[in-house]
Amino acid sequence: MAKTAKTLEPLPAPLAPAAPSAPLKLDAFDRRLLYELGANARQPASRLARRVGVSQQTADYRLKRLLKSGVVRKFVTLVEYRRFGYSNYSLMFRFQNADERKTAEITNFLQKHANVNGLFVMNGRWDLFASVSVRNLFELNEVVSEIEAKYAPFVRETAKASHMGRRYFYRQYLVPPKERREQTYTPITGGDARSVSPYDLTEEEARILLALDQDARASAVEIARSTGLSPDSVHSKLKRLFEERVIVGSYAWLRPALLGRSFCRLFLKTHCLSRERETELIEFALSKTPVFAFMKAFGAWDYDVELEVESNKEFGDFSLALRNEFGDDILEYEPLISCELAKFHIVPLDLMKIFK
Repeated sequence: MAKTAKTLEPLPAPLAPAAPSAPLKLDAFDRRLLYELGANARQPASRLARRVGVSQQTADYRLKRLLKSGVVRKFVTLVEYRRFGYSNYSLMFRFQNADERKTAEITNFLQKHANVNGLFVMNGRWDLFASVSVRNLFELNEVVSEIEAKYAPFVRETAKASHMGRRYFYRQYLVPPKERREQTYTPITGGDARSVSPYDLTEEEARILLALDQDARASAVEIARSTGLSPDSVHSKLKRLFEERVIVGSYAWLRPALLGRSFCRLFLKTHCLSRERETELIEFALSKTPVFAFMKAFGAWDYDVELEVESNKEFGDFSLALRNEFGDDILEYEPLISCELAKFHIVPLDLMKIFK
């Protein structure tokens, strides 16, 4: 049972970023289109049109407009990378004596690093959040040691955590409550290795995954053009990757500032959370409209809640509800706001190394 005997104050809101570009004026059809693309980015235009309630020609036009405007950053392919021997780790960096030029240099170095899949410039206690894809702890140690040795005078503190399963939720805030669908399937990447069977990935399949990492909506013909495979071969291999649950989903990665929202993370450190209580925490996160991803971790924190909030009040309301429901379970809360997304991939960028 939830323990709510004591009244808790909301967490202080994360520091506000610099004023973003003015939010775009989107109508109900645009928002429904973004909602559907967030649930499944590979839906054909004909199905998108039916679900949004417009013609296919209109759906195509609006989709191109959303891409051109920058609201949609990219279409992301969700891959269960543990199936072919990879793990993901979060690295947090807190700088010292690093001016704007040095911070830009470090950021640029990490952007180009083959093992860095995701990179977020943060506002708060931590300056950079990096997602690192490696095949074992020795590789992780090499990556961390390389970064720390190169920039030791400027790195005051680091924190590390292993990804133990990241869940992706629908962006329910995009549509009115009556138009929201129950999320019957929740894609998970980086799940518990004990429940993930190995998959013998072929070199051709790896090339397909890397092509899909660039654009989850790419057709078999487009993938064939970029990989040198035939469209029929791409189609059959794609079918197998989906059937074998190597590809577990896809969604649209959005630029929340253009929707009048800010991207926040809330790191949680818990006290001996049982499996039942963890399930309740996941269900709680799923029920809150600002939450679009939830990750279990092992290391410096236990859970990473990702939100796109409209205001400090919305963040405060969420944090207050969380603390009232799980106040006796959570030892520490740490809110952060992302000022800039510098890099984002799910497929390991050095994937072709496993064939050398």
